[in-house]
Parts: sequence; C-alpha cells; structure tokens
Amino acid sequence: MKVIKDLECIIMSCEEPTYYYCLESVRAQTYSPNRIARIENVSPLSDSINQRHQIMELKYSVKVDADMFLYENCFESLYNALKENNGRYYAATGMLLDPFIGKMGAVHMEKTKLVQHILVEDVIGCDRFVREKMKKKGYTILELDEIVGEHWCDWSDEAIFKRHVRVGQKHFYYRDKHHEDWVKSIGKKWIKENSNAAFLALMGYCYGLLTPDASEKDFTFMGEEWPAIVELMEDKVIPKVKDLWSLRGDE
Repeated sequence: MKVIKDLECIIMSCEEPTYYYCLESVRAQTYSPNRIARIENVSPLSDSINQRHQIMELKYSVKVDADMFLYENCFESLYNALKENNGRYYAATGMLLDPFIGKMGAVHMEKTKLVQHILVEDVIGCDRFVREKMKKKGYTILELDEIVGEHWCDWSDEAIFKRHVRVGQKHFYYRDKHHEDWVKSIGKKWIKENSNAAFLALMGYCYGLLTPDASEKDFTFMGEEWPAIVELMEDKVIPKVKDLWSLRGDE
C-alpha cells in the first residue's frame, strides 16, 4: 500500500447499508488516499455535490458513492491515467459491474482546482452538469474502459422503474443521442433473457422520455404513478420482478 499525499476520497452516503463495505474497499486501495471524508444525508444531490466542492482540499479528489465496492487497484488506475494525460482532462472515470445494467461508468477522480468552484444547480444529472460546464472551458473527462469495482445498488421493483424513469428524463433533458441504444439494449435483455426486470426498466425509461422533469428528486417522487404500477403487478398485468438487492450489504 502506497499513501498518495495529494489524493483524497470523499464518500457520498445516504443511509446505504453498504457504506462500511465501501469504506473498507477505500482503505484497502494500493494507492491509499491521504484523506477520507464523508458527505452524509445531504439532499437534493446538487447540494451534496456543492458541499463536496466546498470541502475538497488536495490536488486529486475521488467521488465515491456508498453503494460502490472498489477493487484494490481502482485509485491507482485512475491516478496514473490522469497524471499521464495531464492536459485537457479534468477527471478520469472507471467502470463498475452492476448485477442488472452490467458495465456502467461511476467512479470519478477529479482535479480539485478545476471543479471546486462550480456551483451545481438543482438539476437532474449533476455529473452531467459538471461535464457540460467543463466542456465550455475546454476540458473533458478521460473514460477508462476498465472494471474498477462493483455496484451494489438497490434493484427492487420500485428502484428499477423509478431509476429508469429518471434516466429517460435525463436523456431527454440533455438531448442524449443514445436513447435508441438504451431502448434496444433493454429490449434485447427483456426478449433474449426473458427478463421481467428489463421489461419494467423499459417501461420506466419510455415513461421518462415522455414526462420531462429536470429538477432533482429523492426516492419519494411519483406519488401516483408507482402505486398504479404496483396494482398492475398485483393483477399480473405486469410481471413481478425478482429483487436484485445484494444481501452482502446488510449490516
């Protein structure tokens, strides 16, 4: 283990049962951060990101969510990649393995001086907001096609539907050109794997595209829509989905 004097890690948490597993994985890094801090139970997400920007201290700062379990070489890979490409990149990001989505981008290591003065608005997709701001300044993000950890997120029926509603709304807001890829990808998963979870995700994503909403939301949103989905599942109109939440996070 090598302590990196100019590297810090800030963990973003909101009562996830996986927090201590996440913390253990941070402490086990081959490139150990000189400082570990925590932003806890701050909502909406934009406020938590702004608070993180206020407490960033060292040259390189990693944003880690509490539902992530990082492989021991995660920080080493991101740190070396960012230092070797120390020009137009403001951050480097690695991939996580998710039991439902598969590969997904998630772990961000940023150059503190470039991002800490950004004030994130109350808008959907805070990381996307930062990326757009940095793009205007001539910087981009270095995306590593490397698996650096696992995502232990709640993929219960409600979570699958609501999360994909938000993905659809985010793609609509940012005019994402890859929405057709999302529809095809989830559709194939539904048809080829006979996945009820993918069917529910596809419904949520398409609903999100049709119901634009750019403000941040906690998990209590959709007060009328979700109960209607539950009723359809009880009537077996929509297949009930297997809960994918990892029991490894219980503590």
